[in-house]
Amino acid sequence: MHKYIYPSKLLLSITLFLILTTFACNKNDSPHSGECNCTSPVDTLYLSDAYQLIFKEIYTDPEHEDRDNPYFDEQKVAEILNAIQAVYNLDIPERDEVFDEHQIHAFPFMGLHSISLKTDTTAPEVQKLIAGEPTGNQELDNIIAKYKFNEVRTSLYYPEFNWITIISEESLNLFPVINELKAFPFFEYVEFGGGAIGDGNNITLERFENYMKLDFSIGWGDCPSGCIYRKHWIFSVDQKCNAAFLNSFTD
Repeated sequence: MHKYIYPSKLLLSITLFLILTTFACNKNDSPHSGECNCTSPVDTLYLSDAYQLIFKEIYTDPEHEDRDNPYFDEQKVAEILNAIQAVYNLDIPERDEVFDEHQIHAFPFMGLHSISLKTDTTAPEVQKLIAGEPTGNQELDNIIAKYKFNEVRTSLYYPEFNWITIISEESLNLFPVINELKAFPFFEYVEFGGGAIGDGNNITLERFENYMKLDFSIGWGDCPSGCIYRKHWIFSVDQKCNAAFLNSFTD
Protein backbone atom coordinates (compact mmCIF):
# COMPACT_ATOMS: atom_id res chain seq x y z
CA MET A 1 0.00 0.00 0.00
CA HIS A 2 1.33 3.40 -0.97
CA LYS A 3 1.32 5.98 1.77
CA TYR A 4 -0.48 9.19 0.82
CA ILE A 5 1.43 12.38 1.50
CA TYR A 6 -0.80 15.32 2.28
CA PRO A 7 -0.13 18.39 0.10
CA SER A 8 1.13 20.44 3.03
CA LYS A 9 3.70 17.78 3.94
CA LEU A 10 4.71 17.36 0.29
CA LEU A 11 5.25 21.11 -0.01
CA LEU A 12 7.32 21.10 3.17
CA SER A 13 9.46 18.22 1.86
CA ILE A 14 10.11 20.00 -1.44
CA THR A 15 10.95 23.24 0.34
CA LEU A 16 13.42 21.51 2.66
CA PHE A 17 15.06 19.77 -0.31
CA LEU A 18 15.51 23.06 -2.18
CA ILE A 19 16.95 24.75 0.89
CA LEU A 20 19.46 21.95 1.48
CA THR A 21 20.44 21.82 -2.18
CA THR A 22 21.02 25.56 -2.32
CA PHE A 23 22.94 25.58 0.96
CA ALA A 24 25.24 22.79 -0.27
CA CYS A 25 26.57 25.15 -2.91
CA ASN A 26 27.25 28.03 -0.54
CA LYS A 27 29.44 28.55 2.49
CA ASN A 28 30.01 25.46 4.61
CA ASP A 29 29.59 25.43 8.39
CA SER A 30 33.12 24.08 8.81
CA PRO A 31 36.14 26.39 8.45
CA HIS A 32 37.67 23.58 6.35
CA SER A 33 35.49 22.52 3.42
CA GLY A 34 36.09 19.34 1.46
CA GLU A 35 33.13 19.99 -0.83
CA CYS A 36 34.02 21.82 -4.04
CA ASN A 37 32.26 20.15 -6.94
CA CYS A 38 28.80 21.66 -6.54
CA THR A 39 27.35 24.23 -8.89
CA SER A 40 27.55 27.76 -7.57
CA PRO A 41 28.38 31.27 -8.77
CA VAL A 42 32.02 30.18 -8.90
CA ASP A 43 31.41 28.11 -12.04
CA THR A 44 30.50 31.17 -14.09
CA LEU A 45 31.96 34.14 -12.23
CA TYR A 46 35.45 32.62 -12.00
CA LEU A 47 35.71 30.70 -15.27
CA SER A 48 37.73 33.46 -16.95
CA ASP A 49 39.95 33.55 -13.83
CA ALA A 50 40.70 29.85 -14.26
CA TYR A 51 41.66 30.43 -17.89
CA GLN A 52 43.92 33.33 -16.91
CA LEU A 53 45.63 31.28 -14.19
CA ILE A 54 46.28 28.37 -16.54
CA PHE A 55 47.51 30.66 -19.30
CA LYS A 56 49.89 32.43 -16.95
CA GLU A 57 51.49 29.06 -16.19
CA ILE A 58 51.80 28.40 -19.94
CA TYR A 59 53.08 31.91 -20.63
CA THR A 60 55.84 31.75 -18.02
CA ASP A 61 56.97 28.20 -18.89
CA PRO A 62 58.24 27.71 -22.48
CA GLU A 63 58.36 23.95 -21.80
CA HIS A 64 54.79 23.71 -20.51
CA GLU A 65 53.05 20.55 -21.73
CA ASP A 66 50.10 22.57 -23.06
CA ARG A 67 52.17 25.23 -24.83
CA ASP A 68 51.13 23.99 -28.27
CA ASN A 69 47.51 23.21 -27.42
CA PRO A 70 45.21 26.11 -28.40
CA TYR A 71 42.41 24.78 -26.20
CA PHE A 72 42.64 24.82 -22.43
CA ASP A 73 42.54 21.41 -20.74
CA GLU A 74 39.04 21.30 -19.24
CA GLN A 75 40.20 18.96 -16.49
CA LYS A 76 42.77 21.54 -15.40
CA VAL A 77 40.16 24.30 -15.65
CA ALA A 78 37.87 22.26 -13.38
CA GLU A 79 40.74 21.66 -10.95
CA ILE A 80 41.27 25.40 -10.50
CA LEU A 81 37.56 26.12 -10.28
CA ASN A 82 37.26 23.42 -7.62
CA ALA A 83 40.07 25.02 -5.62
CA ILE A 84 38.39 28.42 -5.81
CA GLN A 85 35.12 26.73 -4.85
CA ALA A 86 36.78 25.17 -1.78
CA VAL A 87 37.91 28.61 -0.62
CA TYR A 88 34.47 30.02 -1.44
CA ASN A 89 32.87 27.37 0.81
CA LEU A 90 34.80 28.45 3.89
CA ASP A 91 32.84 30.10 6.68
CA ILE A 92 35.42 32.60 7.93
CA PRO A 93 35.74 36.41 7.75
CA GLU A 94 38.70 36.24 5.34
CA ARG A 95 36.56 34.38 2.82
CA ASP A 96 33.96 37.16 3.00
CA GLU A 97 36.62 39.83 2.49
CA VAL A 98 37.90 38.11 -0.65
CA PHE A 99 34.60 37.19 -2.33
CA ASP A 100 32.00 39.61 -0.95
CA GLU A 101 33.75 42.79 0.14
CA HIS A 102 36.49 43.10 -2.49
CA GLN A 103 35.20 40.66 -5.16
CA ILE A 104 38.77 39.83 -6.20
CA HIS A 105 39.46 38.37 -9.65
CA ALA A 106 42.59 37.45 -11.58
CA PHE A 107 44.16 40.43 -13.32
CA PRO A 108 43.81 39.90 -17.11
CA PHE A 109 47.47 40.47 -17.86
CA MET A 110 47.08 38.99 -21.34
CA GLY A 111 44.10 38.79 -23.68
CA LEU A 112 42.84 35.31 -24.56
CA HIS A 113 40.49 36.30 -27.39
CA SER A 114 42.34 38.54 -29.81
CA ILE A 115 45.36 38.64 -32.10
CA SER A 116 46.85 41.75 -33.70
CA LEU A 117 48.29 41.54 -37.19
CA LYS A 118 50.44 43.98 -39.16
CA THR A 119 49.15 43.48 -42.68
CA ASP A 120 49.94 43.97 -46.32
CA THR A 121 46.94 46.18 -47.02
CA THR A 122 47.11 45.48 -50.75
CA ALA A 123 46.65 41.73 -50.32
CA PRO A 124 43.17 40.60 -51.46
CA GLU A 125 43.05 38.12 -48.56
CA VAL A 126 43.44 40.96 -46.07
CA GLN A 127 40.83 43.10 -47.82
CA LYS A 128 38.30 40.29 -47.81
CA LEU A 129 39.07 39.44 -44.20
CA ILE A 130 38.30 43.04 -43.19
CA ALA A 131 35.09 42.94 -45.23
CA GLY A 132 33.96 39.84 -43.34
CA GLU A 133 34.15 37.65 -46.42
CA PRO A 134 35.95 34.33 -47.06
CA THR A 135 39.49 35.25 -47.98
CA GLY A 136 39.86 32.67 -50.74
CA ASN A 137 42.86 31.21 -48.90
CA GLN A 138 41.43 27.94 -47.68
CA GLU A 139 44.04 27.45 -44.98
CA LEU A 140 43.41 30.89 -43.52
CA ASP A 141 39.63 30.50 -43.78
CA ASN A 142 39.91 27.20 -41.91
CA ILE A 143 41.85 28.89 -39.09
CA ILE A 144 39.31 31.72 -38.87
CA ALA A 145 36.43 29.24 -38.68
CA LYS A 146 38.15 26.72 -36.41
CA TYR A 147 39.04 29.25 -33.73
CA LYS A 148 35.81 31.26 -34.17
CA PHE A 149 37.40 34.58 -35.06
CA ASN A 150 34.08 36.24 -35.83
CA GLU A 151 35.10 39.91 -35.57
CA VAL A 152 37.76 42.00 -37.30
CA ARG A 153 38.72 45.51 -36.21
CA THR A 154 40.99 47.89 -38.08
CA SER A 155 43.30 50.34 -36.33
CA LEU A 156 42.23 53.96 -35.94
CA TYR A 157 44.32 55.20 -38.89
CA TYR A 158 44.07 52.12 -41.11
CA PRO A 159 45.42 51.64 -43.76
CA GLU A 160 48.20 54.14 -43.01
CA PHE A 161 48.66 52.35 -39.69
CA ASN A 162 48.30 48.89 -41.16
CA TRP A 163 47.22 46.86 -38.14
CA ILE A 164 44.06 44.85 -37.67
CA THR A 165 42.78 42.76 -34.76
CA ILE A 166 40.87 39.51 -35.09
CA ILE A 167 38.68 38.54 -32.14
CA SER A 168 37.47 35.07 -31.15
CA GLU A 169 34.39 34.26 -29.12
CA GLU A 170 36.44 31.60 -27.30
CA SER A 171 39.15 31.81 -24.64
CA LEU A 172 42.26 30.36 -26.24
CA ASN A 173 45.92 29.71 -25.61
CA LEU A 174 46.95 31.88 -28.54
CA PHE A 175 50.59 30.78 -28.78
CA PRO A 176 50.00 28.03 -31.39
CA VAL A 177 47.37 30.11 -33.22
CA ILE A 178 49.85 32.97 -33.61
CA ASN A 179 52.41 30.53 -34.97
CA GLU A 180 49.89 29.31 -37.55
CA LEU A 181 49.15 32.86 -38.70
CA LYS A 182 52.83 33.74 -39.02
CA ALA A 183 53.02 31.41 -42.01
CA PHE A 184 51.02 33.78 -44.23
CA PRO A 185 53.18 36.30 -46.12
CA PHE A 186 50.50 39.05 -46.07
CA PHE A 187 50.73 39.12 -42.26
CA GLU A 188 54.00 40.96 -41.66
CA TYR A 189 53.87 40.69 -37.86
CA VAL A 190 51.58 38.73 -35.51
CA GLU A 191 51.22 39.24 -31.76
CA PHE A 192 48.83 38.93 -28.84
CA GLY A 193 45.93 41.34 -29.04
CA GLY A 194 46.69 42.66 -25.59
CA GLY A 195 45.36 42.54 -22.06
CA ALA A 196 44.64 44.97 -19.29
CA ILE A 197 47.07 47.87 -18.85
CA GLY A 198 48.65 48.59 -15.48
CA ASP A 199 47.95 46.58 -12.35
CA GLY A 200 45.17 45.94 -9.86
CA ASN A 201 43.44 43.25 -7.84
CA ASN A 202 44.67 39.76 -8.62
CA ILE A 203 44.59 36.05 -7.94
CA THR A 204 47.78 34.01 -8.30
CA LEU A 205 48.31 30.28 -8.12
CA GLU A 206 51.31 28.36 -6.81
CA ARG A 207 51.46 24.56 -7.02
CA PHE A 208 53.10 22.21 -4.54
CA GLU A 209 53.32 18.42 -4.38
CA ASN A 210 50.14 17.82 -2.38
CA TYR A 211 48.34 21.14 -2.49
CA MET A 212 48.01 24.45 -4.26
CA LYS A 213 48.22 27.93 -2.79
CA LEU A 214 45.84 30.68 -3.88
CA ASP A 215 46.84 34.28 -3.25
CA PHE A 216 43.97 36.77 -3.45
CA SER A 217 45.20 40.37 -3.35
CA ILE A 218 44.07 43.95 -3.76
CA GLY A 219 46.37 46.71 -4.98
CA TRP A 220 46.29 50.45 -4.58
CA GLY A 221 48.52 53.48 -5.09
CA ASP A 222 49.27 54.47 -8.71
CA CYS A 223 48.05 51.13 -10.12
CA PRO A 224 48.17 52.31 -13.77
CA SER A 225 51.96 52.29 -13.31
CA GLY A 226 52.01 49.23 -11.04
CA CYS A 227 50.38 49.23 -7.62
CA ILE A 228 52.59 50.55 -4.82
CA TYR A 229 50.74 48.73 -2.04
CA ARG A 230 49.14 45.32 -1.93
CA LYS A 231 47.22 43.29 0.66
CA HIS A 232 47.20 39.49 0.37
CA TRP A 233 44.94 36.72 1.63
CA ILE A 234 46.64 33.32 1.30
CA PHE A 235 44.71 30.04 1.20
CA SER A 236 45.78 26.43 0.68
CA VAL A 237 43.68 23.73 -1.00
CA ASP A 238 44.76 20.09 -0.82
CA GLN A 239 44.03 17.30 -3.30
CA LYS A 240 40.79 16.43 -1.50
CA CYS A 241 39.57 20.02 -1.74
CA ASN A 242 40.15 20.81 1.91
CA ALA A 243 40.72 24.56 2.05
CA ALA A 244 42.38 26.53 4.83
CA PHE A 245 43.23 30.18 5.39
CA LEU A 246 46.98 30.54 5.96
CA ASN A 247 47.69 34.22 6.55
CA SER A 248 47.13 37.80 5.44
CA PHE A 249 49.71 40.56 5.04
CA THR A 250 50.36 43.88 3.32
CA ASP A 251 53.44 44.73 1.28
